[in-house]
Amino acid sequence: MKPFPPVAPNGKRSFPSKNLSKGKNEWNHYYIRAINGEVRLWVNGEEVSGGTDCQPRSGVLCLESEGAPIQFKNLRIRELP
Repeated sequence: MKPFPPVAPNGKRSFPSKNLSKGKNEWNHYYIRAINGEVRLWVNGEEVSGGTDCQPRSGVLCLESEGAPIQFKNLRIRELP
């Protein structure tokens, strides 16, 4: 993947351009779009990161948090043709 700026020091991932996460006890809305090798991420309605030159893969989808308990609701996953 070729990440969009801002980029991590090792150049392998895109850092968010803004911190749009809501506070404790509030739900965040994430939208991820992957089309023709380009992945983009929106947080609470605003695009914050992504990249190009991505290669589609099959397998499992993993959702995780970074060191804190997390809950998910209303997950919708749609495979595009």
